[in-house]
Amino acid sequence: AERLSAYADSPDLAAQRDFWIKQRQDPGVRRGPALFESDADRSAGAARTITTALDKEATAALLKDVPGVYQTRINDALLTALAEAHADITGSRRLRIELEGHGREDLFEDVDLSRTVGWFAALFPVSLDLEGASDIGGSLKAVKEQLRRIPQGGVGYGVLRHLHADGMLAAQETPDISFNYLGRVFQDGMSAEGLSLAAIQSVGASRSPKRPRANLLEVLARIEDEALRIDWIHPPQAAACAVVDELAAGYMRHLENLIEHCLGADGGFTVSDFLLTDS
Repeated sequence: AERLSAYADSPDLAAQRDFWIKQRQDPGVRRGPALFESDADRSAGAARTITTALDKEATAALLKDVPGVYQTRINDALLTALAEAHADITGSRRLRIELEGHGREDLFEDVDLSRTVGWFAALFPVSLDLEGASDIGGSLKAVKEQLRRIPQGGVGYGVLRHLHADGMLAAQETPDISFNYLGRVFQDGMSAEGLSLAAIQSVGASRSPKRPRANLLEVLARIEDEALRIDWIHPPQAAACAVVDELAAGYMRHLENLIEHCLGADGGFTVSDFLLTDS
């Protein structure tokens, strides 16, 4: 914590400021009309959740076959489908989200975070632009390149927002939509192959039902029982329910289309694959 406080005023972090301001103030981003009503109930206790899922075969292809086609990561594919589904509803090929990362970036040579047990996180805004993409493959490559430009896994944004003296980023609005890929979530009853096993007891609610949710729509993805499952958490108003139902269904269509495209594509590389070359 002391090192992060000092890092907030460093020249290295100051160089990121313009990047983060642009992510928060992208003028091309439009809001969806029905989901983002001003009177939406943001309380955690009132939120409605629906869950969509890929079958195990499609999930296996997403994890094993898709990444090698364009040298992508799973977040590239998951966010491409979200941006495409959002475009179907809003008509805008640009989407601003709040993305959550693991937060365990190697910022300091003498700090080893592998020796710390606990939940780290990095929350930061990302503007995704699909306007130059003509098909799902082009969209995937565009999202890949935009995510690769995020400095230090996004951890610098929180440092600038909460620890920098000028508070320039503190007043910026939080994006309406958040996205977090949790990775594999282990199920009860799994055989213990390591040193720990998920407990079967419930831990109860993780937040007060009266607490306001930071984002109107939270999209939480995970691999559970070898299948991709996605929770869509949003306000309970009827208009919001209708929009999220449509968004979630469109998301699954675009994700399945992306998988099908990659299984039949020749593949290729993009600019970020050659950052270590001399020219």
